[in-house]
Amino acid sequence: MRISRYISALICSCALLCPSRSLAKKEVEEIPKAPVFCGVAVQVDLAGPIMKAVNARFDQLECAARLNFRDHYFPICELGFGESSREGRTNNNYYHARAPFFRVGMDYNVNKKHNGNRTYIGLRYAFTTFNHDFSDPEFSDPVWPSDNVGMALNSVRAKMQWIEVCLGFETKLWS
Repeated sequence: MRISRYISALICSCALLCPSRSLAKKEVEEIPKAPVFCGVAVQVDLAGPIMKAVNARFDQLECAARLNFRDHYFPICELGFGESSREGRTNNNYYHARAPFFRVGMDYNVNKKHNGNRTYIGLRYAFTTFNHDFSDPEFSDPVWPSDNVGMALNSVRAKMQWIEVCLGFETKLWS
């Protein structure tokens, strides 16, 4: 008789402490899934043409296309063209380069809700190949002193590749 009391008390306490499965299902809200393909975004950098118009030493033109998959995965492709001209203040050296560049990568939206607000983390691989010029008429060799020989490098070929880590925010202001 005593054992049956302990067993029934144990069953009653377990029933009170452990919520039933039907209650647990009601509390969990399911987040609706976005469709597989949600759209395309085309981007243009507006700062580059402004920098070019005011004759800045560095300017670039850039555009990008980004796909949207499930509102979480955003593969992106970026194309651009940068230009730099620099003259030395203390000496008469001069540097000039014009370089097209290409970036490809992926952004991931860490925001779980599909409300138009996004927080991105991303990774890009970038590549460029270009020619650049450098001249310094007052250059003298520091190892073998001699008269000012000067130096001029024209159309020197260069390549560069790099990786970028990105963080971005996007919000919906009005609809």
